[in-house]
Amino acid sequence: MLLDIIIFVGLIVISVWSRRIWTLFACAFMLDTVASHLVVFLAPHVDLYSYITSLGLWSGYALALSMVAGVWENEIYRKTRASLSQETHQKL
Repeated sequence: MLLDIIIFVGLIVISVWSRRIWTLFACAFMLDTVASHLVVFLAPHVDLYSYITSLGLWSGYALALSMVAGVWENEIYRKTRASLSQETHQKL
């Protein structure tokens, strides 16, 4: 749980600094992960299967999907910037 909180705070800092949409989604998914941990402490009658499923969904698949979206966005940005740079050099 402590590691998830540290990662959540780190993602908040990255999200504020970078202003990319995928970082906002990554923060939201880590918030869901931390909330899942807190629910188990506040309501100990929560089923273990539900707890593990929510952790796998939010901190596993959803966070990985947001990271893939970030890589994809960066690749599009890099290709767009490279093509604009090529066009500028050709005009000169």
